[in-house]
Parts: sequence; C-alpha cells; structure tokens
Amino acid sequence: MKLYSYDTDRFDFRKLLLDHFECSDLQNLHKEKEAWVPKEELTFSEESSTEFHKRFYEKLREPWHEFVDLYKSFMQEQISSHVCGDCNFLFQALPSFRVHLPHEKAIHKVHFDSDDDHRHPPGELNVFLPLTDCLENNTLWAESSPGKGDFKPMLLSYGEYAIWNGNECAHYNKSNTEELSRVSLDFRLLPRSKYDPDYKRESYTSSTKFLLGQYYDEL
Repeated sequence: MKLYSYDTDRFDFRKLLLDHFECSDLQNLHKEKEAWVPKEELTFSEESSTEFHKRFYEKLREPWHEFVDLYKSFMQEQISSHVCGDCNFLFQALPSFRVHLPHEKAIHKVHFDSDDDHRHPPGELNVFLPLTDCLENNTLWAESSPGKGDFKPMLLSYGEYAIWNGNECAHYNKSNTEELSRVSLDFRLLPRSKYDPDYKRESYTSSTKFLLGQYYDEL
C-alpha cells in the first residue's frame, strides 16, 4: 500500500456529496438522514443497495456531470503519475460508493477482488479514497501481501488516498463501533499491458463486463 495526499479544495468530492445528500457532515450522515438507515442488519447481497447507495448511483448515472468531470480530472492530475511509470492505464468508469454506518459493515465478506465472488481480472490496482477520516473500526482492514493474513486497518485522514493490491490481498470491515460513519470512494486501475479484451467474467454487483467502454474507461 502506498499513501498519497491531494488538494481537497481542488478535488472537493465531499462537497458534492454533502450538497446532493443535503446534509452538513458526512461522518454524521446516519443521524442527519436517519430515515435512510436500514432497519435490519445488512447482508453481503444488500451492502450496496441502501438508500444512500441508491441516491448516489441514481445521480451518478443521470449523468452527474460535475462529479464525473472532477473524477476524470483526478485521474489525469493525481493518478496518472503513480501508475506503472506512465499514463497507459484503464480505470473504473464510475467509482464505487461506500458508507460504513455505525454498528454495520460496508463489506461483509473477507475477500480479494479476483476471487470467485467478485470476479475481477488479474492485474488491477485499487484506490481507496476516504471522504471522512478513517478510524480503527470503520475503515478497511487488509493484509500486506497475498495470503499473509497480517490484517491492519487503513488509517487514512481526509485528504489522503491509498493505492494498493486489493485484487490479491484479502480485506474486510469490522463492525463499526466508532459511532461515526465512514464515507469513501473506491475504484480500480488496470495497466494497459494487463487488459484482456477476451475476459469473460462480469462484475458481481453490476453484471458489467470488465471491458473498455463498459467497466473501464481511459484518459
């Protein structure tokens, strides 16, 4: 895992979400939008279908031009200098949205992204971009290398992001005992040299093929 910082005034994803959700503090999203909090404990199949997720993805697919333009600028200005030593990579066309509510988990299974549940192609890198500070029990826990099992929390502050190997390294969430929500974006990068246009598997969550023009975009 490598940590990087970015200019939160230049890339103010947080303000876009605050405005869209009509709230003042993402860490207290569960209080300000209590009616959106699931009444029953979430399961693996439900973790990306809360009211928070629905409202985010519906807006994103309108499309949400202001957000998408900022996301692509982030790729150009931040990510391109940290991948493979050049700019020749594909990226997840639309980022994944995570909200880790108190007494809940944002992801429910210990997994790595290329496993049979998640089906991602080999060679991807993950980007974890929190829009709130990450605390011990509301962040990702990940091993340092595949199969090592030495799980540690990703304790990032707002204004930092991590590039890491979630494709092969197992990761999971603990139940959030922090009483503060963690809100984050995550997305995958794929070096052009690793891209397989004949890869047959589809994303578990969206049933999208891992192809350029579907799951992936490019600068």
